[in-house]
Amino acid sequence: MNTKDNNLDALDRATAWLERTEDLTLDDLRSVRHQMGEDVETSERDFLKFIKEIKTVTAPAPFALLSRAKQLGLSKVNLADATELSVPLIMKLDRRMIQFSTIPELVVRKVGEVLAAPIELVRVYLQQQPAFATGANFRADEAPRLPEAQNFFDAVSEDLTISEARKKSLLALKP
Repeated sequence: MNTKDNNLDALDRATAWLERTEDLTLDDLRSVRHQMGEDVETSERDFLKFIKEIKTVTAPAPFALLSRAKQLGLSKVNLADATELSVPLIMKLDRRMIQFSTIPELVVRKVGEVLAAPIELVRVYLQQQPAFATGANFRADEAPRLPEAQNFFDAVSEDLTISEARKKSLLALKP
């Protein structure tokens, strides 16, 4: 018998136990690994850490203005105050009911700054299709339709909740 055959026989004898592991419980497999000298706990922690890193890289958390504000402990009112907007304007921005092309860059930057989010992420979010309010329920014979996205400055002009000072400063941003 040559060296190659001897090595294969030795490998077969050493790994024969693997064929009988199908019916072993997780605890039994851990015990076998312990007997083989492995640090099972560290190995499992490293594996779970690796899986967590993969999830973070491959599946970024969805971004929305109000959910991000909530993560930061900001209410709608707090967010409106911090961005120098109003709650209705924040709600319209969150649902993408404002035409992105009409939103002043200063407003986009302020929203990103307050939400501690990259400006590009805020831009991408605000350019998505309009959406119904989260959790909205409808009972109708026809599917509900969203109204057309509104011009930012029209929304500011029509907002009855915004202070005159804020309204004036926002309308002054009109090109």
